[in-house]
Amino acid sequence: NMVPGDLRSPFDPSGLRLGVASITTRGMKEAEMAELAAVINDVLDKPTSKAVISQAKKRIRELANKFPIPN
Repeated sequence: NMVPGDLRSPFDPSGLRLGVASITTRGMKEAEMAELAAVINDVLDKPTSKAVISQAKKRIRELANKFPIPN
């Protein structure tokens, strides 16, 4: 799938596209999507920071626990 607005070929993409099926299955909504985007942004901004990565894992774990996979 191409990223909207990407001018490069689908065989040489320049963007990142994330699916959300597993997130919505858990019952997450817009607020949680914003939180996930913030976590991704923080890690992409400082990918070698152990503190940022540790905090990201904590935030994701909290979301996963709040929205468990349905049976």
